Amino acid sequence: TGTDEGNIREEHIDAVTLCTLVTSFAKVGARDEELYGTVAEIAFPMLCDFDARHLSNLAYAYGLAGFVPGLRDIRTCDADADKTTSNSASGSPMTLFDVLAMEAIPRLHEFNSQHLTSLIWAYATTEYFHLGLFEAVAVESTSRRMKEFSAQRLATLAWALSK
Repeated sequence: TGTDEGNIREEHIDAVTLCTLVTSFAKVGARDEELYGTVAEIAFPMLCDFDARHLSNLAYAYGLAGFVPGLRDIRTCDADADKTTSNSASGSPMTLFDVLAMEAIPRLHEFNSQHLTSLIWAYATTEYFHLGLFEAVAVESTSRRMKEFSAQRLATLAWALSK
């Protein structure tokens, strides 16, 4: 057919595929930073279309991998609005976790207890601290919806927020 089947065809990749790919490689212990970075670059322009489950699953997958990939070309879903390419707190390059936090914070009301716990667990496990996300998750989970959390999820949330 003339197409190179070895190339990733981004138009056929969705949120579930990306989350499953990273989770699978993480579970087998793959330590390929190039692979994780490439998946992050593919996922980035799609993040505004991810729902709460996909945002938390992608963060969780990278938490399992123990890797927080940097991003080279930061753009919002709105092509006219560029985001800065540096993390304002540290001056370091923007990471996938910075962008996941920016997407998640205004939509935390869409996250159920499992999504909130998985999201914040990933940040704590990778020791990637995002103050805005941690504060927003603490408020969302404790003041608004504490009754939704099982004892295990509350314990995980408390552990993650204490990091």
